[in-house]
Amino acid sequence: MECVGQDWIERNRDRIESENAHVTLSCESDRDPASVWLSIDGQERIGSLTVWDSGSAELQVGAIADGRIVLNESLNWRGLDELIRHCDRLMHSMLAISPPQ
Repeated sequence: MECVGQDWIERNRDRIESENAHVTLSCESDRDPASVWLSIDGQERIGSLTVWDSGSAELQVGAIADGRIVLNESLNWRGLDELIRHCDRLMHSMLAISPPQ
């Protein structure tokens, strides 16, 4: 999971930083189940995608100005393509970037 996240960050870093946002990847491999989370901190929103090796995931986005929860979803992932789609969805929810068609 962590390698996929790092590759995704490298492919999307310029787009994210062009929106004055910062992206990080963290992991807790010493817990059961292990987790990896991708965080994007923007000027108007903060968000994260937490992924567990069990196949569960949580996508959360909040508005900084008023503390409102913009998005809070429990997800599942079954393969790398689905995991990458969840990462893309986090980015699109955070930034003024249109999702791919």
